Amino acid sequence: MVKQKWYPIRTIVCDRGTLFIKTLIGEVALYRTDIAIWLERDDSGVGVKKPLGRQQTLQLN
Repeated sequence: MVKQKWYPIRTIVCDRGTLFIKTLIGEVALYRTDIAIWLERDDSGVGVKKPLGRQQTLQLN
């Protein structure tokens, strides 16, 4: 999400410990020291989804 707007992901590449995520409007690089939160868009209109109750960690080697 950028500027309150959702953009689809085109590609995700991991190279030398850096995660590159490319969308329709550009690319972001996430490094080993970065913290990222992965969001899921909810178009159901029902309300806020509850967390799954578990946390996943992405290890970049």
